[in-house]
Parts: sequence; structure tokens; C-alpha cells
Amino acid sequence: KCHERAMAVSLLITTCLRIKNLRTIRLDTDLFRSGGRCFLSIPGERVKNGMNLDFELPADTVALIDEYLRDHRPHLPGAEGPYLFPSQDGGPCSYTTLSHDIVKSLRKRAGLTMNPHLFRHAIAKVVIERDPGLAFVLSRHLGHKTIDMTMQAYLGTEGRAAARSIDRVLK
Repeated sequence: KCHERAMAVSLLITTCLRIKNLRTIRLDTDLFRSGGRCFLSIPGERVKNGMNLDFELPADTVALIDEYLRDHRPHLPGAEGPYLFPSQDGGPCSYTTLSHDIVKSLRKRAGLTMNPHLFRHAIAKVVIERDPGLAFVLSRHLGHKTIDMTMQAYLGTEGRAAARSIDRVLK
């Protein structure tokens, strides 16, 4: 279970998925490999706003997934089911269970009080404050339908970063 939680956190960091989408990742349709790379693709009908979510997963996250699938998941009840995070009956792990497990692990292992949805906000804030020019890319990464949603939610604290960017251009 510790490895499962570490993998879940790695996926939250790299994809900013909502917990609903994280817990329902299917091994048979959502994760696939091509040319030595690993991709996660969640169809829009399973996403809050209907937008398809597509990610190329970084090597460290893929390594966690591979170890989990090879060494840990086979020992979990429900492992015969298609979900990356299986429940005992083979369906997806419940929202409450996965969320609670992540919160508990973060508190115990890292001393952080942070729920899974807060990853989206924390990462967005860091990205926007470091490089406001990435707002469009961030919007797409978060699966927002419009850039306006991203602007309303995350812009407003990036003034210093914007000034640094402008200063670099002018020098």
C-alpha cells in the first residue's frame, strides 16, 4: 500500500488529475506504451468537463507504475480487475479510501496536510508564479475548457514573475 500511495502522489504531481479520474485509471484502456514511452489518456466522457486528458508520463513515474504492477498490485484484493487502484471487488478504489490514504501518507511521511485536489492548485500556483507565460499550457494540462477558467482561478499573484520575464526580454 505504501508503494501504491507513492505512485498515486507521483501521478497527482505529474498530471494534476482530479481524484475521480485518478482512482478510475484503467490498465486496459487508459495506460499504453509506444516507442518506449508511456501515456495516460482519459476520455472526455469520464472527465468533469468533458475534455479528453492526455499525458506522457515521465520515466520516474513509469518506473513506480512498473514496480507496482510487477511486485505489489498482484497481492492486492481485486487485482484481477482492470483498475490501477483496485477495490476488493475488482472495481475502482473508492474516492474516500484513496483520498484518505493519500492524505494520511503525506502527513506521516512528509509532514504535509494536503488533500489530493490541492495538488492541482499548488502546482498551478507554482507554475504561474514562475512563468506566467505558461498559462495556456497550464490550462490545457489541467483540462480546463477555456483559458478564462485558468486565468480566473490562478492569475493575480504572478506580478513579480511577469516583471522578471519582461525584464529579460528588454535586456
